[in-house]
Amino acid sequence: MKKMIWTSMCLLLLLAVFSFQLVFPTDTTLTDNYPEAYAYLEQANTPLEKLDLLEILKTDHTANGEAALRILAEEMTAIGYMANLILAELHEKKGENPAAFYQKSLSLYEDKDIQLKLAETLYLRGDSQGAKEIFQKMIPDYKAIESMIEIGIENSVIADMLLEGDHLNEALDFLEENIPDTAEEDLNKLHALVLADSGEYSRALDLMEEMIDNDDTDLNLRWWYGRSLEAVGKKNQAMKTYKDLGKTGAYRLGILMQENGQLEEAAAAFIESDSPMSRWRGARILDDLNKQEEALHVYYELAKEESSYQEDAAYRAYILQNQLSQPIASELLKVLENSPAWMVTLGKEPIWDVLVDVDYMLPEFLSRVEDYEEAEEDQMAAIEKAIGEKHATNAEKLGLGVWYQQQGQYYMSVRWGIRALREKNSRQAYELTYQKPFENEVLAAAEEFEIDPYLIWAVMREESHYRPDVFSIAGAQGLMQIMPATGEDIANRLRVSYTNEDMLNPEKNIRFGTFYLRSMLNMFSGDIDKALAAYNGGPGNVRKWSGTSIGSTPEGFPTSIAFMETRRYITKVRNTYYTYLWLYED
Repeated sequence: MKKMIWTSMCLLLLLAVFSFQLVFPTDTTLTDNYPEAYAYLEQANTPLEKLDLLEILKTDHTANGEAALRILAEEMTAIGYMANLILAELHEKKGENPAAFYQKSLSLYEDKDIQLKLAETLYLRGDSQGAKEIFQKMIPDYKAIESMIEIGIENSVIADMLLEGDHLNEALDFLEENIPDTAEEDLNKLHALVLADSGEYSRALDLMEEMIDNDDTDLNLRWWYGRSLEAVGKKNQAMKTYKDLGKTGAYRLGILMQENGQLEEAAAAFIESDSPMSRWRGARILDDLNKQEEALHVYYELAKEESSYQEDAAYRAYILQNQLSQPIASELLKVLENSPAWMVTLGKEPIWDVLVDVDYMLPEFLSRVEDYEEAEEDQMAAIEKAIGEKHATNAEKLGLGVWYQQQGQYYMSVRWGIRALREKNSRQAYELTYQKPFENEVLAAAEEFEIDPYLIWAVMREESHYRPDVFSIAGAQGLMQIMPATGEDIANRLRVSYTNEDMLNPEKNIRFGTFYLRSMLNMFSGDIDKALAAYNGGPGNVRKWSGTSIGSTPEGFPTSIAFMETRRYITKVRNTYYTYLWLYED
């Protein structure tokens, strides 16, 4: 580490202070009993001075030296983190237990190498369970596996941990390399599962055939056997396997029955599963078959459970209860009242938070980060920043949001707004979470294409969280996530030049995205749900969903959407849109 130059007189004085050999008492504070150490610490005021002090304390083995380290170790800073690591090393050299210091350092800042040291320490000192819990979280990291081998954890235990974590490929490699006498049957079973999981179904079947005849108790093996049969076209055998598996095979059985046109049987199979996704699919089939009472029962049960299908199920149950002239269950409204989008769809007023005002505060740790960066102590800067962010107060979270916003890092600003909002419903947190970046560009596009600017910001927020340089896995680019082919088509329609790099330009991306959104609104007669669904899932799919019995009505369309991603997308964008209106217009 880069050290500041101290005067030789100061060094002599400090070393003299540490020459006292004392015994640590247990009934009074370090400060009271080691005034020399405390006085010495008072001379190291800045982060860089304390960093230099740590270098000296690394080689100091006096009681005063350790006292100074213990005082520094109480800081919730990068200095505190490093002091705990030095104390751990000193205690290890003395043959004493360093675990508490490793644990304290990890409570400040997580580091894989320190996690390994703690796990090794715990294991070698008899806490094998504590060590295994740490290793289990780290595998299949090769360093963790090497560490376990090095300290003498049995190979069979390591293999079990890999299997428990569902790391099949790594488990197979480990068994073949380290446990050569593993029973051939066990290796073959694992090999078959790895092949099936990798999509090599034919090869997996070759290994599974005999195993299934000899062992029908392994549900996971039997499920993969059915999946492999299905994949190679032996669907009747696959259906029999799935039927025999009961709930475990119900979802795949439902898919095959639906493909065969056995809709009622498919619905029954889907509903037998414990999976919310499977039961939703079964309820939708019943809904399409006009078996509303049966569908309602499944929706109602799904609405009671926390899952990604809860709101959709509650909404659909509400609609069906209305259609069946049944009293609306209060539990359904309780689920839906958390979503402005659903409440507006139902013709009800959204329930908004009561806001408080909180003054933001710029965190002190930012100045320490700056000091480290100026001294080219990049590692210390990164640690200081991570620790400071981890322990930030609500006011400091708001301060970080403002700080990032001022630098144009809107994505990070939103993240801090969200974190602050989780703790306290303040206007400041809401305005960071739902901010208005690139305002001139948005207002210009809104005027040109006659769209509410808050709808543009809502789409931008959910598409990219205001990141102008973001790419999706599918290749969509920029703030409004424009696909290259779509961008080229829009450029032709607007009669402007186009390159793929253009979509990383905020002004052009916003203009293209707003044009496309206006096109979708025009295509679907101003229906926001359909326009947003088309923006995300394509206009062709919207026409298909609109043609179903459920999707033919405005109230039914949102839950007629077959793509979970698109259903969630329109709800998220509308939630954000109504939140913008509430914050800035009401």
